Amino acid sequence: MCGDGSSGNPFQVSNATELYDLRNCPDSKYFIQITDIDLDVTPYNTGDGWLPIGNSDYGFIGFYDGQNHTIDGLFINRPITDCVGLFGSLQSSAIQNLGVTNVNITGNMFVGGLVGFLIESSSVSNCFSTGIVNGYHSCP
Repeated sequence: MCGDGSSGNPFQVSNATELYDLRNCPDSKYFIQITDIDLDVTPYNTGDGWLPIGNSDYGFIGFYDGQNHTIDGLFINRPITDCVGLFGSLQSSAIQNLGVTNVNITGNMFVGGLVGFLIESSSVSNCFSTGIVNGYHSCP
């Protein structure tokens, strides 16, 4: 990824591998998406599919600007996993200007196309998702 992760020089995300690697970046980094990304590719479209960025124990901490690009073909098949989506959970983070299209997602609890669960002061703005999302657990 180009950039240094600062607000003035954010990491640039241009493909599925770079998007997947967000989970390996230190906290509170800045990211911009510079092109549309296709996730309907191996290994992300087979087996359990995409491993969500952030989970129920550790949410993604950072700022992601999709710059009005899309991520297409997100597939997740994790019916016993909580916090499922492109981002499983966000913690003190912001996601903006991003579309997630043609999703096929199955999770347990806190399931969404873009984000499964928002933790502590997170925001999502000017974003959308399309497709099929299934969750199996409901709270009383």
